[in-house]
Amino acid sequence: MIDFFAASSPDNSQLIRCVLIMPRFSLILIFSLSVFLISSTSKANEKNHVTLNDEGRIFLVCLSKSSATNEKLSNCYRNEIKRQDARLNQNYQHFLATRREDARQRYVEAQRQWVKYRDTNCNAQIANAANEDAELIAGDRCYLKMTINRADELAPSAPLTGSWYGESEKNGTLNVTLVQHGDDVTGTYCYMNGTEQIDCPDHNPHILHGCVSGNITMLSFPSSSGEPDRRKARVTLKGANLSWQLVEDRDGNLMPTPVSFDTLVPLP
Repeated sequence: MIDFFAASSPDNSQLIRCVLIMPRFSLILIFSLSVFLISSTSKANEKNHVTLNDEGRIFLVCLSKSSATNEKLSNCYRNEIKRQDARLNQNYQHFLATRREDARQRYVEAQRQWVKYRDTNCNAQIANAANEDAELIAGDRCYLKMTINRADELAPSAPLTGSWYGESEKNGTLNVTLVQHGDDVTGTYCYMNGTEQIDCPDHNPHILHGCVSGNITMLSFPSSSGEPDRRKARVTLKGANLSWQLVEDRDGNLMPTPVSFDTLVPLP
């Protein structure tokens, strides 16, 4: 098995490390693959995308009825590989479309590197199989499992899309609405004291703007008098909740501003 990251270029190693999360695979029994597929369904549901839908269950039924014939088993795998490959392509195209234009070529290259890694890894498993029948199933099984994992990795995910609300004895209440597009986040906020609106710029849906880095987003927003990018807040995603911490205020807190909210809970 090749060391993928050692083979990647220094300039792209960090990018590929983030984009390609590739576990090491070993030969498994058909039963183990079934468990993997069912487990993938549970994890996928948590991400609002389903790996094993009705067609996937048909694949498991196909396996159970074909266990005595390698040719039939291979047909089951090939049909499921086609379906998962189509899902991978759809997720990849969506993922690419939501990246910044100046970064897309690097993601394209990262995907090419993943294809090479998949082929090398699966060919190695075929070479280690005990006989021709085992080679056939080992290759199909490897391609299917890697394709499912890769499709899951590239599945649309926008955890910083939604509305959150929190209260603070010192800072009143804060309502934040964000929309995530790839690495970019925009949104609005409303800072209140009781029923009094202290700082609620509702005329611009992109008044907050920033980029995602892991589970943290640095959001820039204007001063309360409208001067652009005078304030910055660190927004951290903690499970389903957010925390808000003001990290820069060029006006020196002369104007009312939301400072610190440890827990903003998602609104339905």
